[in-house]
Amino acid sequence: MKKLYICLVITMLLALSVENLKAQLQNIPCAGYNQDVVADGSATSTASTTIDCDGAGYVFVDGTFNPGSGVCATSGVWPANLSISSLITSGLTYKLQAASDKNDLLLWDAVTDSLIVTSPVAVSNLYVLYTSGGAGGTVSVTVTFTDASTQVFSGISTTNWCQGTSPATAVFNRTTRSTSTTCSVSTCQYMYEMNLAISSVNQSKNVAYITFTNSNGCVFHAFAVGGNIVGPCVTPANQPTALVLTASSTTISGSFTASSGTPGADHYLVVRSTSATLTASPTDATTYTTGTLLGGGTVVAYQTGTTFTDNGPLTSGIQYYYFVFAANSNCLNGPNYLSTSPLTGNAVITHDVLVSSIIAPSGSVATNSSQTVSIRIKNNGTATETSFIVGYKVNSLTPVAENWSGTLAHGDSVSYSFLTTFVAPAGTSFTLCAYTKLTTDQDTANDKTCTTISLTNVGIKENNTSAYIKISPNPAKDNLTIETISNTVQSLEIVNLIGQTVYKSNINKKATVNTSAFAKGVYILKLSSDKETIVRKFVKE
Repeated sequence: MKKLYICLVITMLLALSVENLKAQLQNIPCAGYNQDVVADGSATSTASTTIDCDGAGYVFVDGTFNPGSGVCATSGVWPANLSISSLITSGLTYKLQAASDKNDLLLWDAVTDSLIVTSPVAVSNLYVLYTSGGAGGTVSVTVTFTDASTQVFSGISTTNWCQGTSPATAVFNRTTRSTSTTCSVSTCQYMYEMNLAISSVNQSKNVAYITFTNSNGCVFHAFAVGGNIVGPCVTPANQPTALVLTASSTTISGSFTASSGTPGADHYLVVRSTSATLTASPTDATTYTTGTLLGGGTVVAYQTGTTFTDNGPLTSGIQYYYFVFAANSNCLNGPNYLSTSPLTGNAVITHDVLVSSIIAPSGSVATNSSQTVSIRIKNNGTATETSFIVGYKVNSLTPVAENWSGTLAHGDSVSYSFLTTFVAPAGTSFTLCAYTKLTTDQDTANDKTCTTISLTNVGIKENNTSAYIKISPNPAKDNLTIETISNTVQSLEIVNLIGQTVYKSNINKKATVNTSAFAKGVYILKLSSDKETIVRKFVKE
């Protein structure tokens, strides 16, 4: 058990050590402080300071300050160990200058001055512990690196020392700078934190000095500098997982789960190829940009996030393979890549439209009737389609082709009714086939759908029964008289040429039908008994 415990402790310490190699928060010693603004020791505040903080005569107070009547304050004082832990950035402890020394870089309005880094270091962030006396103001900061390159931060707003909004420290006591030997202290002032994010291209460079320019009426004070120190690069422990790829008309998007374990990853390299393997892996200390060639593939992204979009150009029907490598870049001499067993996946942009069903006509229709064809179209591909040919064909009739246009996204369906109609042929049934025709379609086997439609024999030739039925007048206008020699009751039905029944009744030898409301045209009269059906045509004028 003891051995197991020791192993666990060692593992935890190693993990912490690895993370500390990547970056750590610490104070950055600097030279260049030009004023003493802390009253201290057995002297008056005038004698123990060089200048006030705000133009109104106030200075900070040390716990040793005794102008002659005793120690003035024991709380809200300049810390005896000179350490202040930031209330803004957890884990960052600043180291102040001694109360008896020059402890402040003070800049009046329109003044420029610098703090020189004693031992230049590389950082991902610089933090400045500051305050602004008299009023809030504006400063600009230039960070100069040891290679003489710079990074400029312009127009940074500073906070009035007595405002107390988001301070980096607890409130301090202050006293008036004077020759008085009595104590007169009050709480008012705070210190604040300025966070300067160093760009990734500069994070491998050592900071040489930091220049401040005060430009807006306040009295600016810098008391200490901290940094997120960039350490040597380490290789991530694991690759990311769970790659999901989604193809659209012209792009392929991806998402994945970030790398787990220690050390983690702060960047990911995404490479696309038409091959299932890469011929080379990424090289440490090389930063790859979008479009760079790597191992027979093309770099899609080098980023901190876990989603990407490949804008190509991509070709439909081509299988694309994606490789995602974990990397650490916020470190010295980076990036470092986990170059083995990258996360992989593949996707293809497809075009595939089809007729999923024939909506109309369906079932049965009347011979010689006019028919409108309606179909349901579906996009089975990943690409959004905007225009393609749709058509239909009935038996040996001339095929009909029309153009569909609109927006049909992946998985969506739409109904379409053809403008061109057809007349149902004679017979007992006919075959109707509908189809789509897309130039880039990659699955033409599902383009066509067919159905069989039954015919009702409206409009068939009259049978030879003129001796048994008489209709008059023919053509008819307002009334039609039907006479038969049959002694039994028969069923009378009148149907138009599209198969609709417009009149139905029973007849016993003779009947008169009011046809005044009938539309003009040809009608079929059917007279049915148990033994036979007599069919006749007549015209309504």
